[in-house]
Amino acid sequence: MTTTDLFLLTGLAVALAVSVGNVRSWGWLLAVAVSYAVSTVYWRTGLPYGAFIAGLCDAVICLAVYFWGKFRWEQWVWRLFQLSVLVNFVYLGGTLRVWAIFPHETYSVILEAVNWIALLWIGGHGAVQAVGASDDAAASGVPWRRVYRALLPLYRERKDAPFYKAARKWTS
Repeated sequence: MTTTDLFLLTGLAVALAVSVGNVRSWGWLLAVAVSYAVSTVYWRTGLPYGAFIAGLCDAVICLAVYFWGKFRWEQWVWRLFQLSVLVNFVYLGGTLRVWAIFPHETYSVILEAVNWIALLWIGGHGAVQAVGASDDAAASGVPWRRVYRALLPLYRERKDAPFYKAARKWTS
C-alpha cells in the first residue's frame, strides 16, 4: 500500500464518517472504493491493459448510477466517472499506439483527482443530507439548515434518466 492509497483510504473513512446514516452515500462510496481496489490491484500485478480494467470498473459505476441513481446529485457522480472512463480510454489508446500517449504520472494524477472529487462530492452530500434531515437542526435554526435548503434541488428525485431526455429530444 502506497501513501497515495493510504490518503485515499483516510479520505474514504472520513467521507463515510460524515455521511453516517445515509445509505445511498455509503453505497456509492463503497462502490468507488471497490472500483479503486480492483483496478489498483490489477494494475500493480503487472497484467496487460490496466487502463482497460480501470475504465471497465469506472464504466460499471457509471451504469450503476444510471440505473440506480435516484437523486439529481447522483447524476454528477455519473458525470465524474464518465470523465474517468474517458481518461482511461485515452490512456489505453496511447498504450496501443493509436495516438500519442501522455505520461503515466498525468494519467494517475487525473484519476486521483476524480476519486478525490467523488469522495468529497458524495461524502459532502451525505453529510448535508444527514444534517438537513435531522430534527434537531430544524428546531434549533442552525446555519446548516440554510445550506441544506440552498442545496435542496440536488436532493430531489430525478424525473427522467439522462439518456431518456436526449432520446426524447432527438425523436420529437
